[in-house]
Amino acid sequence: MIEKIRGSELSRNTAIRTIMNDAVLKQKIKSYILKNSGDASDAETIFHDAIVTFVKTVFTKKEFQLSVHWHGFMLGTARNLWMNALRKKKKHVTVSIEHASHNESGENNMNLLLKGERGRILQLVLNEMKKRCKDVLMLWASGYKMVEIATQLGYKSEGVARKKKSECMKELYTYLGNNPHIKERIRPV
Repeated sequence: MIEKIRGSELSRNTAIRTIMNDAVLKQKIKSYILKNSGDASDAETIFHDAIVTFVKTVFTKKEFQLSVHWHGFMLGTARNLWMNALRKKKKHVTVSIEHASHNESGENNMNLLLKGERGRILQLVLNEMKKRCKDVLMLWASGYKMVEIATQLGYKSEGVARKKKSECMKELYTYLGNNPHIKERIRPV
């Protein structure tokens, strides 16, 4: 699987499709999420986020090797993502989708955009952006703190990372404004 992800674009896309169609893995993640205060929508989101994290890790960290089957890595990633999501839920009051869709706050909209099937479309949109912006937004959407993003991406400070995130969100919204057909497909229902 690692070789496929690190291979050609066609090979990588085939690997991603294989992971996305892995019913056993998807069911294991869903079962874990449902047993730990989640619902089917949460499970779908975590499944897609775990795929993005796995592919990004394999693709960007050339020294990365697995000592277990990739299912084990994916399950561990899903557990970590879900625990982070639960911690965030406890810290923050959630906004209903009806209210959030009218809210221009980048953070609420980004969180909503990354959920469910819209996440796949958003991933394609992010692939159109500059690599640095994609990296910043993916780390931020995965729950990393700005200080961690600064460290991972080599920015001088948390403030520089925050400014870059703001610029990237602006770039994302500009892209969506110029492509209303895509914006409509990822808009919260």
